Amino acid sequence: MNRRNFLDYQFQIHNSKKQIKALIGGTGCGKTFSEPLSLECHMRNNPGQSWIVSAPTVGMIIQNPNLYIKQYYEELGLSEVGRVSQVKHNTYYEVKSPRHKIIRDIGTIYFISAKEPDRMQGIHAAGIFGDEAGLFPKEWIDVAIQRVTFTGGFIELYTTWYDLGWLDSRIYQPFLDGDPNILVVDPPSWLNPHYPIGHIITAKKTLPTWRFDMMYAGKRPDGTGRFQLFAPDVVLSCIGKKSKIISNEKILTCDIAREGQDLFVLGWWDGWNLTEVQKIQKSKGPEVKNRIRQMLRRKAGNNAKKIRTIVDSTGLGAFICDDLEEENYNIDSCQFSESAVKLLHSNVRTEIYFELEEAMRLGKCGLPDDSDLKEELLATETKFDSKGRNQLIKKAEISKKLGRSPDMADMVAMRYKPIKEFGAVC
Repeated sequence: MNRRNFLDYQFQIHNSKKQIKALIGGTGCGKTFSEPLSLECHMRNNPGQSWIVSAPTVGMIIQNPNLYIKQYYEELGLSEVGRVSQVKHNTYYEVKSPRHKIIRDIGTIYFISAKEPDRMQGIHAAGIFGDEAGLFPKEWIDVAIQRVTFTGGFIELYTTWYDLGWLDSRIYQPFLDGDPNILVVDPPSWLNPHYPIGHIITAKKTLPTWRFDMMYAGKRPDGTGRFQLFAPDVVLSCIGKKSKIISNEKILTCDIAREGQDLFVLGWWDGWNLTEVQKIQKSKGPEVKNRIRQMLRRKAGNNAKKIRTIVDSTGLGAFICDDLEEENYNIDSCQFSESAVKLLHSNVRTEIYFELEEAMRLGKCGLPDDSDLKEELLATETKFDSKGRNQLIKKAEISKKLGRSPDMADMVAMRYKPIKEFGAVC
């Protein structure tokens, strides 16, 4: 990619006279290279000025803007960058200092962590650039506006829809309402001719529609920041159908009743097909254990204690797991609130639902024609937490929407709980 040439939407941001400009885009739209390109052009057109570059942390400054700006300026032959007297300012130690300068002739760049916005005080900046700005503390924008007001400068922000954060209320919504000082551009990834179209085609085939739209199509989530996890066509492709993937493994999944209208639900799996379901009104511990033993013995006979039995270990389930383990049953406890195996999910409950959604899209799931299950899956919504991880909305919210607890869906999702063995996820 010849980074000296702006893409049309990059130039729209760069050339705008608005005070605040935001490029909100997903994978491959060119946010990373737009920043050094725009900064260098502004510095050449306005020599001798001060500029600020921010990222969420010092580590992220080093990893992205500091690295790419230095490399790009060296490509352009800016002599000051790369001399021994200047290289030391690009070390980790110097970047942590309040004011970090790397260029003398055409201006000064200050790299400042967004965690400490007060370090911008005293700098009359001609322009401020924010990389991954949705992860900044919200007070950063107030300080940034102060720093450019005196010079009549601007602020350029780069972020994604899934890390929008405070930009939603402070930047995006005012832009939609017609604020004359704000510009937002949100390009789809395929407008960047340098990004491999094959990656986009693969993503279209493998990602849920809502995630593809947000990551590649430049489409903003709705005002709630939530997404329907299971697309209706995906649910219908599995309800009343057999799995396309063959497996001989036998598994029992058990969602334990906790409170209110919760049911105790048992599910027997022949491979990836749910072949038998028992729904039982809330019961006491001894009855629950007896039901589990009975189904295992009836289905597996002498091998009952060898069958992997995944049990919801929240509340009463923890005692049931302990008792059955003492009887040498092969119990795999599933604590919904624990940390997920995969770092992109906020907890186990979120992880198993995302694993289920992927399995359903791939045809690795056969489910009975159950109206409750269908409703529960379609009522499942997800969002991003403050760390940018996937997070299901609370079970209480789904229960309120349905008028009952999503016990069938929980039982089904437990079938897709990852197994962690010897440091690997299976």
